[in-house]
Amino acid sequence: FVWLHLLTPHSPYSPPDEFLPPGSSPRSRPGPELLYDAEIRATDVLVGKILDSIEETVGLARSLIVFTSDHGDMIGTHTMESKQCTLEE
Repeated sequence: FVWLHLLTPHSPYSPPDEFLPPGSSPRSRPGPELLYDAEIRATDVLVGKILDSIEETVGLARSLIVFTSDHGDMIGTHTMESKQCTLEE
């Protein structure tokens, strides 16, 4: 049994540089949408590595994998920021 909690993507956004869009850098101060997307890409790669490791050791066919998540950040949707409640989504 393994339980793994990944905090990303979550503010404050600080993705690894290699997941920033081409031509971006932490100094160029990309907008929150780009940083959020970069954290999603980084998390996707990490989950892929975890799944590869499970496949190599015990096999995915012999494993039960369950993914859950909380709600995402608003990032300006409906003029809201962070994790606010909305009935519009």
